[in-house]
This record gives sequence, structure tokens and C-alpha cells, in this order.
Amino acid sequence: MGKIIFYFLLPLANNAFFIARKLSVRQGARFTRAVGLLAQLSAGLGAALMVCAFCILQGFRVEVRERIFSFGGHALVQKITGVQGQDDWVSTRSAFYRQAQAGKLAGIRHVQGFVIKPALARAPLQAEGILLKGIDTRFDTAAFRFNMLAGVQPHQARVDSDLIPVCLSTKLASRLQLGVDSTFTLFFLQDPPRLRKARVCGLYQTGLEEYDETIALAPAAPLQALADKPDSLYNGFEVFADNYEALPQALASAEQVLDYQSRIIPATDLQVQIFDWLEVIGRNVQVMLILICVVACFNTAGTLLIFLLEKMRAIGLLLALGATPGTVRRVFWLLGLRLAGVGIFWGNLVGIALCVVQQYTHAVPLDPENYYVAYVPIAWNWANLLWMNLALVSSLGLVLLVPAWRAGKISPVRAMRD
Repeated sequence: MGKIIFYFLLPLANNAFFIARKLSVRQGARFTRAVGLLAQLSAGLGAALMVCAFCILQGFRVEVRERIFSFGGHALVQKITGVQGQDDWVSTRSAFYRQAQAGKLAGIRHVQGFVIKPALARAPLQAEGILLKGIDTRFDTAAFRFNMLAGVQPHQARVDSDLIPVCLSTKLASRLQLGVDSTFTLFFLQDPPRLRKARVCGLYQTGLEEYDETIALAPAAPLQALADKPDSLYNGFEVFADNYEALPQALASAEQVLDYQSRIIPATDLQVQIFDWLEVIGRNVQVMLILICVVACFNTAGTLLIFLLEKMRAIGLLLALGATPGTVRRVFWLLGLRLAGVGIFWGNLVGIALCVVQQYTHAVPLDPENYYVAYVPIAWNWANLLWMNLALVSSLGLVLLVPAWRAGKISPVRAMRD
């Protein structure tokens, strides 16, 4: 890394480049070599920590967002009115749904309907109030499969006219003491009350307490029949954008075709606490990255000052032989950049290696109750990593101007005498 920086700056440095290569921290006294090694370790450790912190932050953002979107989409379409009845149901015959299914709405990849029905689940040993979420064959199976721990999703389960296939969260299954293929009874508190037999077809876990504590997945058709609704009516539509960055475009496209009784709500507004938590983590990481950068800069600058004191006679000799103060400044500036560049290069390699190990082994676990995921997540954004390294090198270059400027102010007579 140091040589790369040198060759890049060669046209600007001229003979300063050659002199800086000859001057080396390794050629100094043992104390100077130790301080130089410490500066390289400081720059390398700073770079490694910055890579790890950035990849972990990116991992949290991607992982938590995807878990939210996989369960409820990027946005939700519902009726504005809160009065129970026909007005609370959205229809697949609406202009919005037809155009979305035809792929005519920019930014929208997929739309699926859902039905919500509260029920009392009674197992042989326990009873629990749950919220059934009815899904159909248009449910985005690929997006949700990462949450599945056992069994299959309800619309993939075998058809049984006597039993409703239900996919429970691991928390609900644990409280009800049920496993895959266990049977239980669902009581629907309506007028008149209804009772249905159910079978556990699968188990899921999102790590999001709001979902795992109460929601179970079931086919939409039985729930629509219990509400005396046709299969064209749903409590709402879940909207999947092309990606998270396309969400504003998807919202704008939907609002253009929705009728005045409907509204679209982004998931960022439905899960405000979680997205605010991600923003807080992001700000904390930014502060930490700035502090790491400051420490690395001052350690490297301090090392260059120590090296400068040891090379006083060499500086005096250069000035006596006709070197200008500007040349001396460039010599020590390039020397400091080489020192930091080597540390940053190895620090990046170590940081990337640690992230790769964590990505494939999940060696560092987390408590999903507090962090929404069971392990430290890793995600890559090479463009941002490159900008982060450029910012670190630029900061070091600016800070190293201070000791380099001091080197150019040394008097040759005093330097030779000392």
C-alpha cells in the first residue's frame, strides 16, 4: 500500500520520493523502530475496526429490514375508514391491484392480499390468544423462506378438508407445547362463535417480537369464509417494491391509482421504533469511526515527530547540500504516508478476513430478543468501503502536514550542531 501511494505521488514528489525511500523507520534506533511499528499497528487497527464496524452496521440495516419486509412487504394498502364492514375490505378487482399484477406500476414488484382474524388457540395442555394472518398462493414464498425453521408454509401444506394448516412462530409453539403435525383447536369469537380444527404445518422465527408473539399464518380461504366474504376481498394488500431504494417510487405509483378510500403506508411508518433504532446505531457508528480516525491520525503524526527528532542531522545535511525546505517537507510527508499506508493495507485485509469468517460461520452470537437477529450480521458495500479508506488516507495526509511543516522550519546550523 505504501509503495502504491509513493508511485502515485511520484510526479509531484520528484527527488523527495527517492530520499523518502532511503529514509526508513526501520533504519532508526530501536526505540524509533518500536514507535514506528506502534504507529503502523494503530493505523492498521483503526482501518480494521472501521471495516468491521461499517460491515456490521450495513449488516444490521439489511438483515433487520429484510426480516420486516419479508413478513409484511415494503408497504401496506388498506381502507382509510375504521368502521367494520364492507368498507374495511379491499378488492382484487380494484384498479390498483390489477395494474400492480400486470406490472404497470413503476417500482412495484409484487402485491399480495392478506386476511386478519383473531382466534383462541387451544392445545391439549395450554391455550393462547393469537392473530391469524390469512395468505394465499400469491404469497411471496421466496422472501419468507429465510424465516422458516421447520415444516412448510400454509399454502404449501397438504390439503385436508378437516384441518386448517397453520404455521406458528417458535414462541407460540413453545407456549402451546406444539410441534410440526400437532393438532389443536381454533375458537373464533364472533356471532355465532365458530370452532375449527387445525394442524401445525410449520414453524417460523423472524426475531421481531411484534410478529413472533402473536401472529400465526394460515390459508386465507377459511378465514374469508368465516367472515362471509368472497375470495376477492382482503383486509389489505402487502406491496413489495423492487428494492428498498425504490420504495419512494413505489409509493408515488400506488398513490396515483388508489381510490380516495384507500391509503398506502410504508413499512418505515409501521415499524417506527425499529427503524429509529437502526438510525441510532448508525449515528453511534459514525461517531466511533470519527474517533478511530482521529486516534490513528494523531498516533501517526506523533511517530513522524519522533522520527524527525532522530533525523535532525540528516535534515541539516540535506539543507546544507541545497535541499529546499519544501523538499524536506515532502520527504517527511511521504514518509508518514508510507508508514500509515502499510498499516491501512494490512488493517483492511484483517478486517475483511474477520468479516468473511463471521459471515460464513456466525461465530459471534447475539440475543434476538434485543437485537432482532441471532448472530452479528455482515453485509458488503465495496463502494462505501473504498470511500471510507480514501477518507482515512486523506485525513492522515492532512494531519501529517503539521510535522512535515515543522521539518521544513528546522535551521540547518542548529540541526548539524545538535
